Amino acid sequence: MNERIQELMKQAMEPSGLESLGGPYMELNPEKFAELIVQECIHTVESHGGMGGAVAGDKIRKQFGVK
Repeated sequence: MNERIQELMKQAMEPSGLESLGGPYMELNPEKFAELIVQECIHTVESHGGMGGAVAGDKIRKQFGVK
């Protein structure tokens, strides 16, 4: 798996509410993971797409409801 995707997965991990001796168990928040992927796509489009990238970034934001 791509290193960047693994980094985004780590960022989307949240405590599950269960604990062990080492601390809380962590689980992936799928909504947060999806939002991070969409934000990454917006950033890529906007930084490499010139004026058209800004328009595409706005359309992606509206489509997925991401700020």
